[in-house]
Amino acid sequence: MDCCDTYMNGNPKHGVQELGQIIEAYLLNLAFQAKKKGKFPSRLTKGVHIPLSSLLDNLIQHRVIDRGLLGNCRGFVKPRNNTSHRAKTIREAQQIEKKHKENFLKAITILEEMPKEFKAEGYRFVK
Repeated sequence: MDCCDTYMNGNPKHGVQELGQIIEAYLLNLAFQAKKKGKFPSRLTKGVHIPLSSLLDNLIQHRVIDRGLLGNCRGFVKPRNNTSHRAKTIREAQQIEKKHKENFLKAITILEEMPKEFKAEGYRFVK
């Protein structure tokens, strides 16, 4: 709800970024759970940052959960990052605003699918 409030109250970029951080936290926890089960061979260590795109590539490679959901997450990462750059023209600003809306809706869809997919593979859905 906080992300929605941020988005709707005039700061769509930060609303999308906050959703991205939530998705990232769930995926990072998933990676730690999979590592514990021996299904994710990685040098993943608490407190050490790993870029979300790299984390997703590794989760996809090791088929930790449904690759369709992970692919959707991967598809969300680059556009989310691209919209954080400042627009140079009005047209560019309009395109960025459109992308914010698309990315916000995409993130909501991902978060709706995550609990079912985590559970289907025997993982807990926690941040």
